[in-house]
Amino acid sequence: MAARGVQPGRVLAITFTNKAAAGDARADRRARRPRAKAMWVMTFHSACVRILRRGAGRWELKSTFSIYDAADQRLT
Repeated sequence: MAARGVQPGRVLAITFTNKAAAGDARADRRARRPRAKAMWVMTFHSACVRILRRGAGRWELKSTFSIYDAADQRLT
């Protein structure tokens, strides 16, 4: 990143599982410390939710919206 002048806040690292994302984020923080906190190291779904929450006002949504999967939508 330093060799190419890339700021940590411009990095998005996508993982498949929350466990992998947490491990990658810890490794990045140890390697780059304070600047690494600006990096997005997360699952695809977490990144999409973050993007949607940041732009919620553009689509007339509240940033506190909830996302439900098929199982969550079933009435008990």
